[in-house]
Amino acid sequence: MGLKDLFIRKKKGNILFAKSLQKLNENERAIHAKAMLGNPIFNEAIQEMEQELLQMWGDSLAEDVNGREDIHRTFKLIQDLKLKFEVYANQIRIDEMMNQQQKDIRETVE
Repeated sequence: MGLKDLFIRKKKGNILFAKSLQKLNENERAIHAKAMLGNPIFNEAIQEMEQELLQMWGDSLAEDVNGREDIHRTFKLIQDLKLKFEVYANQIRIDEMMNQQQKDIRETVE
């Protein structure tokens, strides 16, 4: 499945919509997640956003509790996004390891 296959065109207009990831199987999801994590532009953008948020937080006043909390929440969301891609990318390995463990246990019991 190529990048072209991930997008559909809205009938009226030129708006592109990503197909739901729920329609991808685990292997396809892992492939796309690994591609994102290996994409230097994606990684650069994430790194720049994190650095900008840290700078904003450092420059903010200690009394600006709400502003600092907003910055922290945004920073945490970016980290959660990266973690989600890592989970998707590693899901196949996790499944394979769990299947092997279950196989080993069955063989030990028999």
